[in-house]
Amino acid sequence: MNSEIQPRCFERKKWGTPTPIVLSATGYLKPCNYYASFGHFEHLTEWAEKNNLDWQTDLDIKNGVHAIYESPTWKKLEQVLTNEQHNTPTTCRRECKKATGDIQNDY
Repeated sequence: MNSEIQPRCFERKKWGTPTPIVLSATGYLKPCNYYASFGHFEHLTEWAEKNNLDWQTDLDIKNGVHAIYESPTWKKLEQVLTNEQHNTPTTCRRECKKATGDIQNDY
């Protein structure tokens, strides 16, 4: 894994658990609590659209949680966080940026 970003959606060191996912009032399952805010969620939707992903269908809770986890949008996000960190949504880069000695890495 590239060391630029330390994705908390995989594991938070302090608790040994991933960052909580969020179910929005509009029925979308969002990959982490940072995407609960509209501004951050726009970063995710813009990223998805640039990658030709149908986020509206892929993240719709009507499809069920397991289908969302297997959707192209969710899988692509996992892929870029693991192998292509240059192609991550802005919120991921800002909120999970790895810095030596940064207390942020504990969350």
